[in-house]
Amino acid sequence: TLPIAESHHQNPGSPYGLSKLAGERYVNIYHTIHKLPTAVIRPFNVYSKRADPKSPYSGVISKFLYCIKENKPPLILGDGKQTRDFIHVNDVVQMIRVVLEKKEAIGETFNCGGGKPITINELADEIIGISGKNLKPTHTKERKGEIKHSYADTRKTKKILKIEPKIEL
Repeated sequence: TLPIAESHHQNPGSPYGLSKLAGERYVNIYHTIHKLPTAVIRPFNVYSKRADPKSPYSGVISKFLYCIKENKPPLILGDGKQTRDFIHVNDVVQMIRVVLEKKEAIGETFNCGGGKPITINELADEIIGISGKNLKPTHTKERKGEIKHSYADTRKTKKILKIEPKIEL
């Protein structure tokens, strides 16, 4: 169901997703068993101007910007109709600060996203448009195990942490 709430059914379809879920479970066990004051923050797609586009862990925005800077068409995995939710690194840092200070956050899980979906095709078109270059995205085979649509339900974050992203995509 969309948007994706913190209570959303969890059945990862990729090793990456499974590793993230395992980390959350470890955090939750330490909170439950050892009463360690923990909280889980689930950042959606983080971007910043300092992200390394050559890193295998960099996001699509960094990769698109790099391609466009090199006068190459951005590469889209799949049909580009998949949706994602993007959050600026400064907003992630804001959430971490608030979670560290709020007792109400202890033992909780929070989505960290903008709460607004955008298709990868729209994202590419927007970035190309801003660049002023005459490029068209190239589509290739989709990545196995990738979900089609993803954007954060941020109601819990707004209610308990009383914050919203300050930087819009």
